[in-house]
Amino acid sequence: MKRFFVLLALVACDKLPDRPSEATFRKADDLEKCRLTASRAILCTDELMVAELRTLSDPGIGDMPDAVEEGLAKDKPLMPKQERKQNIAVHKTVCAADRNGQYVERIFSCWAIEDCKKFASCVFERPAAQGSGTPPPATPGQ
Repeated sequence: MKRFFVLLALVACDKLPDRPSEATFRKADDLEKCRLTASRAILCTDELMVAELRTLSDPGIGDMPDAVEEGLAKDKPLMPKQERKQNIAVHKTVCAADRNGQYVERIFSCWAIEDCKKFASCVFERPAAQGSGTPPPATPGQ
């Protein structure tokens, strides 16, 4: 319960949660990395979902990312507790579907980007040149 109020206070102040130390993150197993990155990811759940849709290469997807983004913008806001639970469930699902661990790596790498659209784009971006030291974009389910 205490964590909930801390998270609400951070959101209300438009401050990012503290990033775990590099050593803590690197020592963590996949489940722990998911938990460590949840506080950052849940602040931008909608934008992360839209950015992930934009990475899909299926030609049949068409305007779906734009439609989802528009629908999310029109959604009636949830109560903070409901929204937090929903966002945590989404984050856990993406973590579970991410077979190569890149989703949490990218959340960790892009942590300091405050704007949610830019943060989500960073998490799911397609780097121009491989070998840059930046993990490849997150590809849950692959």
